[in-house]
Amino acid sequence: MKRNFIQLGAVTTLANTRLRRLRFSRRWKFSSAILIWLFLTLCYILYEVQYKTGIELLPFLPIDDSGFE
Repeated sequence: MKRNFIQLGAVTTLANTRLRRLRFSRRWKFSSAILIWLFLTLCYILYEVQYKTGIELLPFLPIDDSGFE
């Protein structure tokens, strides 16, 4: 009977470990999605500032001023 309890304990420990790992991975996926969204929003805001002011703040986001003559 004691052997069954040991096996049951091992199974529940394994299940708890997998649940914990799943819970952490969901949290990291969510936070990385937020960080990517913040980065893209920052790039968009910087591009708009560059476009409105005409000052090139970031060289890899060129200003398209071909419409102005």
